[in-house]
Amino acid sequence: MLSLRVLQLTDTHLFAADDATLLGVDTKATLRHVCDYAVKRHGLPDLVLATGDLAHEGEARAYEFFLSLMDEYTHAPVAWIPGNHDSGPVMAGFASVIRGRYQHDPWEFVLLDSHIEGKVPGRLGRDEIRRLSDSLEDSPAQHIVIAVHHHLLPIDAGWLDEQRIADADDLLRIVEADSRVRLLVCGHIHQEVDTHWNGIRVLATPSTCFQFLPRSESFALDVKAPGCRWFEFYEDGTFHTEVTRIEEFELPSAVTKPR
Repeated sequence: MLSLRVLQLTDTHLFAADDATLLGVDTKATLRHVCDYAVKRHGLPDLVLATGDLAHEGEARAYEFFLSLMDEYTHAPVAWIPGNHDSGPVMAGFASVIRGRYQHDPWEFVLLDSHIEGKVPGRLGRDEIRRLSDSLEDSPAQHIVIAVHHHLLPIDAGWLDEQRIADADDLLRIVEADSRVRLLVCGHIHQEVDTHWNGIRVLATPSTCFQFLPRSESFALDVKAPGCRWFEFYEDGTFHTEVTRIEEFELPSAVTKPR
């Protein structure tokens, strides 16, 4: 029986200014198109899972725009985690947003913060690792999802793999010991990944703006369209997921390396 419908949005890279673009992409416009298309295709979600780099420069107005768009299109609660472009302190000021953990029987989402303020690579650190361990220990959930911004496993892309979570092995040791963990999901890498680690599904989701070229040793853009990921979680611990991309998207021809 269906338990929960989740819309994952990631790497929206929003600005405070309405006319700002990144690599020539109007990130507010692409997010709007992605939300519109996803809701028309799947219906309304029960939860929006936003996995970081929501603002490109950590400005409060960018987060306000994101939340207003979620209210307009989804009418669903938002759970978010910061990415390397985000401001953790600014995000913490939005009291209505779910952080840390989200429970919807029989599922629980553990939301981990891998961002280091002012740095690009990811690290969980001792406190987040301990929080994961404590969360699993006291959780009554039958099925668990762990969400984080940076990727945990290498993806055969040199420049991005330098940025993956430095202490990922500490997390994986904890996860390996808990048979309830069904899914590890992330953003950051601006591309779709669907693999397994020790029987656990591991997913990465496309950005709502531009995409990075898979298996590239240095920075390069892909021609694939902006997208998101839709989940349907079931009471028996299984789930269905699908990547949805907007149509008729053309990557701007003049691009520069992002900040």
